[in-house]
Amino acid sequence: GAMCEHSGLLNHLHAKIEDLGIGEGTVVAQTASQCFDISLWQLLAGLVTGGRTLLVEQEAVLDADRFLDAITDGQVNILQLVPSYLDVLLTALERTPRDLPDLRCVSVTGEVLRTELVRRWFRDGPGVRLVNAYGLTETSDDTNHEVMDAMPTTDRIPLG
Repeated sequence: GAMCEHSGLLNHLHAKIEDLGIGEGTVVAQTASQCFDISLWQLLAGLVTGGRTLLVEQEAVLDADRFLDAITDGQVNILQLVPSYLDVLLTALERTPRDLPDLRCVSVTGEVLRTELVRRWFRDGPGVRLVNAYGLTETSDDTNHEVMDAMPTTDRIPLG
């Protein structure tokens, strides 16, 4: 295991709050198991800004349709996933289209974000920002954020 130090976590929280636009009233989904470093910012970012945290149970995470129900019913604004799960959610949305009216930003981390997935997100997704994030646990999680409002003009997906 690796330790996330308090000062690193605070820096990370400030970066997430600024880059993802987390503020008063914002709902952040905690989708990660509490044994993963990303669970720390997911749990705290909404709470320290006057928002709230929606704890998404693992049974819902294992079922894409149930997960989409949970984030819709919970009025989630900010969500972080691994790219392979984003692919699963896009497939579920293509199979059964639905609105995600409160979702403002999806951050992906933990795996390479492939160009085709970004293309699908901006072509077929719910029309919200996508953040390509990366960082090591030893540096208290994501140290790079590339905030995208549209498909990048190059074939490479920037990392921030």
